[in-house]
Amino acid sequence: MAQRQRGWRSARWSTEGGNPGAATLPLPAPGRVTAGRARGRAPAAFGVFRNEWPWQGVQWSLGYIAFLGYIVSIITYALPIGSASMIVAMLAITLGGKDRWNVPMSTILPFAGFVLIAFLGFRVTRFTSFRFNGWQPITDLVKVMIIFFVAISVLSTWERVRFFIFVYLGAFGLYPVRGAIFNFFIYHASTQGRVSWNFIFENPNDFSTLVLLPLALALAAFHVEPNKWVKRAAMVGLGLIQARTHSPARRRNHRDARSRDLRALERLDANRRYAVGG
Repeated sequence: MAQRQRGWRSARWSTEGGNPGAATLPLPAPGRVTAGRARGRAPAAFGVFRNEWPWQGVQWSLGYIAFLGYIVSIITYALPIGSASMIVAMLAITLGGKDRWNVPMSTILPFAGFVLIAFLGFRVTRFTSFRFNGWQPITDLVKVMIIFFVAISVLSTWERVRFFIFVYLGAFGLYPVRGAIFNFFIYHASTQGRVSWNFIFENPNDFSTLVLLPLALALAAFHVEPNKWVKRAAMVGLGLIQARTHSPARRRNHRDARSRDLRALERLDANRRYAVGG
């Protein structure tokens, strides 16, 4: 039997064990996330990891650890270290050697446009309730932007981003999602039949909005994680988030609301026919 001649097409897809002379695709070296790499190669680089577990290969620094502490604090409310952690992260980025402030123009320009539109709306609006009534909203906006730039500065490698997602989903699953499920299914405590927890997750509408980010992160982790245990944990998290979002009482409330709307439309249609018919 004639042997098939090896060429670049067959060698490219051959395994290393079956064909010692086969060409191999090198893994991307870990490094900082730059704007050029993020534009064209972010999905491919994010899907290939050299380490099996999320905490392996992470470039640790004081600013990165403080930022993780801030994230855990504002999600779990277990430790009152949110403000202190953010101050430490800012000082570590300013004075430290491993992290530096990263303020890309791709974020400055949209923010400047947002501020310009907000200023124009503030000047021309006819609603007096939206007029200037103190510096607190502006102070909150500045705080949010500082936290945003701290996150950009410390999440500088794909390994750091991966471990951040791991910590974020773990904290969200162990506290808000677990607390909401316990409140509804074990303690039978709900807000008008809807699932909620405590603190900023006490309002069911806000909870449904805040759960969108961990839902997307869990879906991304399930899609790209090479570790089977982390992938399974992400799949369990997706199920728990759906259980929190689509509770039986929530579906019953939606059915009741639809029934009320249909009855209101039927009465409106009957009144219109009566008015037309005299």
